[in-house]
Amino acid sequence: MKNKDIVNQRYSAENKINYDIVGVSTSIITKDLISYAKNCSFQGTGAYLAELLSNGAFEDYEKVYAAISNDRIIGFVAIVKESCVENNGNEPWLDFLFVDEKYRNQYIGLAFINKICHYAKSIGFEFLYLCTLSHVDYYKRAGFKILYTTDYYNGAGFEEKISVMKKRLGAENDR
Repeated sequence: MKNKDIVNQRYSAENKINYDIVGVSTSIITKDLISYAKNCSFQGTGAYLAELLSNGAFEDYEKVYAAISNDRIIGFVAIVKESCVENNGNEPWLDFLFVDEKYRNQYIGLAFINKICHYAKSIGFEFLYLCTLSHVDYYKRAGFKILYTTDYYNGAGFEEKISVMKKRLGAENDR
């Protein structure tokens, strides 16, 4: 891993669950995150994130964050240069957003989105992009707008439409 900084921030969900969002680029929890991602219910995607982490594939500004509560990983997210759709020169991308089923509906996903937005803005980006199959309304509530839809996925046709979304970064647009 090339990123040397570890970012820690304490959060508290409405039901009083406390959790930290930790940058895992050089963190001692990287092995735990690899195991967690391999075995989580985010079919295929978690395993792919685990593979990328194992291979040290994140470089430059790319980062992975994990949410940790009571010394247990409860979710993850990444900011990456490329996504599963044709990027058309757009970057960075919010990717791999996952929150454990037991911890959903507690704004952890939104905290992840805000963490990535603030980080992307701090390193000079004006926009953040993502692609999603089924969570369009969720991301709209977080300030993203549909840029276009496609059936292109990792270089091949896909049976479902993928929504590519974009968010302008800035204090007035962050939630």
